[in-house]
Amino acid sequence: GDGERTAAAGAAAAGRRTGRNHAGGSAGERTVEVEAMYDYPSEVSEVRFVVTDDGLELMYREWPGPDRGRPPLMLVHGFLVDYRAWEDVAVRLSDRHRILALDLPGYGKSPIPKNATPDLSLFVRAVSGAIRALCPGAVDLAGHSMGGGIAIAVAARHPELVRRLVAVDALSFPFRLPFKGRLPLIPGFGRLLFQRLYGRRLFLDYFRSDVMHDRRRLNLGRVDHYYRAFNRPDRRDWAFRTLPLTADPQPIAILAPRVKQPTLILWGEHDRLIPRHVAESLQAAIEGSCLEWIPDSGHAPIEEQPDETARRIAAFLE
Repeated sequence: GDGERTAAAGAAAAGRRTGRNHAGGSAGERTVEVEAMYDYPSEVSEVRFVVTDDGLELMYREWPGPDRGRPPLMLVHGFLVDYRAWEDVAVRLSDRHRILALDLPGYGKSPIPKNATPDLSLFVRAVSGAIRALCPGAVDLAGHSMGGGIAIAVAARHPELVRRLVAVDALSFPFRLPFKGRLPLIPGFGRLLFQRLYGRRLFLDYFRSDVMHDRRRLNLGRVDHYYRAFNRPDRRDWAFRTLPLTADPQPIAILAPRVKQPTLILWGEHDRLIPRHVAESLQAAIEGSCLEWIPDSGHAPIEEQPDETARRIAAFLE
């Protein structure tokens, strides 16, 4: 009710931090309470920070799940978003699995690391470091879009850390970007676009017109949260510097055939950003992988069709 909402807003405004510190070997954790920034502002979520053994500080959200001896499920988000992109799926799987949803370096609440470049190598270090810091053994790893490409690279480079892999509309094989997608790559103009011209309306239009199949399913509160996180000079610059990875997935394509784990590839049937031939190339590259199409979905079935996406992931991980 309004009382809870006021209390939650007050807690968020005060930036309340709990003093708990956890240290496990060279990795440290601290717990932070933040206001959830989408449809239900009365909910105060507990999120945590972990420091990897090579010093990357990462925010993650945990759903503890039942203790059934299953490996944890770690979730990796894509470009311009954060862990919340996975939230609708995570909630649906949390009765079966311990779930850890990361914010990649420089996205969401994870700080921008000093003197770092937001490339595949950094993001693989972050995810593999988080697995080592938070989990006793291997995890099941799922990634969406750019996060799917990162998950593929982690599975290929660190096979001991990944039991099973789920790649959802994954950045993986080269494809021709639509005209709008090529604009930010124009030297000089791209930086101006990201630092000055890319306002709330264009940002919203990207999610409504390019990411979603049915714009009525777009969670406007969540996209507004993504925009607020993006709309700071340092974050805009970091996102701009991430673009070369999203524009040239060839390094991920080279790694894909090295993935030997059981792999489920999920793809929105109406993905307008990453075309069908990429899904088919990825299936051909990962021996024994299974490709399934999600109906009535664009590029983000994790947000547009969370029931169906969660159902298929659950069946695969059984």
